[in-house]
Amino acid sequence: MNFPMALYGLYRVRDLGASDTFLGLLATVSGAVQTAAYLAWGGVVKKRGPRWVLLANVLGLCTFPLLTALTTTVEPLLLVGITGGIFSAGYSLGNFGTLLEVTPADRMPTYVATYNTILNVSAFVAPLLGTAAASVIGTRYALILAGFLRLIGFVVMSRLEFGHPYTGPSLIARTRRWLGARVRRK
Repeated sequence: MNFPMALYGLYRVRDLGASDTFLGLLATVSGAVQTAAYLAWGGVVKKRGPRWVLLANVLGLCTFPLLTALTTTVEPLLLVGITGGIFSAGYSLGNFGTLLEVTPADRMPTYVATYNTILNVSAFVAPLLGTAAASVIGTRYALILAGFLRLIGFVVMSRLEFGHPYTGPSLIARTRRWLGARVRRK
């Protein structure tokens, strides 16, 4: 999800010539919509469950970099920002809610810590990859690529079986067992 993050500002300023005032307005509108959307998506999570909310919003977030890339003036970015605010709020709630739903209670701290670590590594690395792609193919095409990468992610996620807690051995236990078997073979 973080691949295009650095590209939005670059595209808005360099390609579309957005002013500081417009960028402030866009951030304010997106933030206000996102705040309201958290409340709305919270009710949907209670009715439909976090997995449904996650998938619906991942699909919605596929459109954000695509719609941004398709704009040729700054004004439509307000509508794009509204959709981004709606879907990013739902994504956050659905993603974390799904994590909580599938995490065994006795492993909650480890799962949440791992989730946050992966999220932060992605937030650091993915925008670097996005700007590297933009330097090769251009910002607009990198945004389009990001939309399609998100769409591929949606397809993969929609086919995954999840929503039930994993009750098998932990990843650490499986790794130890695998390493132990490899050492015994030698």
